[in-house]
Amino acid sequence: MKNRQLWIAAGLLALAGLVIFHYKAVRLGPPLVPDSTSPVWSVEARLRLDAAGGPVKVALRIPRDPPGFAVLDEHFVSYRFGLDTQSDGAGRAAVWSKRRAQAQETLYYRTVVFAENGAQDEAAVPPFPEPPPREEPFRSAADALIREVRQVSADVPTFATQLVRRLADPDPGDPAEIFRSGGESRLALVRAAVDLLSDARIPARAVQGVELVDSRRDAPLRTWLAVHDGEAWIHVDPETGERGLPRDLLVLTRTDGPLAEVAGGTLSGLELSVIRHAYGS
Repeated sequence: MKNRQLWIAAGLLALAGLVIFHYKAVRLGPPLVPDSTSPVWSVEARLRLDAAGGPVKVALRIPRDPPGFAVLDEHFVSYRFGLDTQSDGAGRAAVWSKRRAQAQETLYYRTVVFAENGAQDEAAVPPFPEPPPREEPFRSAADALIREVRQVSADVPTFATQLVRRLADPDPGDPAEIFRSGGESRLALVRAAVDLLSDARIPARAVQGVELVDSRRDAPLRTWLAVHDGEAWIHVDPETGERGLPRDLLVLTRTDGPLAEVAGGTLSGLELSVIRHAYGS
């Protein structure tokens, strides 16, 4: 009996070891061979704010289930601020608060991430948007553009691709031209696309993130369009129509709003930095 129990215990331990090994190899991806390394990235946000001496609240968008990556660690640094984390449809936010803030305050957020095999965007199915009210000539232009794009597309991904290509490079007289009044930046193009996709009842949103490079200070935010085809979120480059996110893009927020907002003061600076490290087994 004792030998039998010993063999059962040994088998369970071996099974647990195999499960942990499989999880590390398939999900986490860090090195399994001794003395080998895999990259991890530190992403830091430095916020500088000018306060009026009264209550102040600062909200910073931070990663929540970023596709292609997993969060290994997070740190929040401030001087005598309260801290809370909140989740909504756009992702997560770190919220600092203080009853009496000094004239100048600095806050820090740091996360450490690594590539995670098979990590996908959130699976919740969004509701169908309602077509926005439009006055002329925008109503006629939107109807014409949606009709023309529908004729040269077969499904939601191809519809989104054709639409962003029309927005990014319209011909003279193209009905898409009237919707470029917000500018030619990637964010402006995504906003125009999300607005027009509402006319086609296609759920869409902006996705903003930072590219993970070896080392970079003052890293810029990059924006992609995301559309939902009924089963999953499909990402589209707003300038080329190419589908898919870059492998090195860490998604910080799923909204076209600012990365940080301040109530009771003014955000005088926001700097993002990226540093690559080697993680060894």
